[in-house]
Amino acid sequence: MLTLSQTLSFVVIALMIGAFVWGRFRYDLIAALALLLALAVGVVPLDEASPDSAMTSSLLLREFGLLPLAERRAAQVQQMSQLWLT
Repeated sequence: MLTLSQTLSFVVIALMIGAFVWGRFRYDLIAALALLLALAVGVVPLDEASPDSAMTSSLLLREFGLLPLAERRAAQVQQMSQLWLT
């Protein structure tokens, strides 16, 4: 069973990845908002948070190719759901 802190962490990360896949907002803005959300729900202690941590996480996701991979997967799921509904 997950603790409350683990559940909140998972939700913040899931929302962040969802926003990255959606692609409507800049990745640095998404990372900064995710950091603020993590601070607001208490997952990240205030003394450990910095703007550099938000930028680092977004750059790592982009540099390791996780964003294009997630976008391709989201497009495949969307195509499958459209085929399934027709």
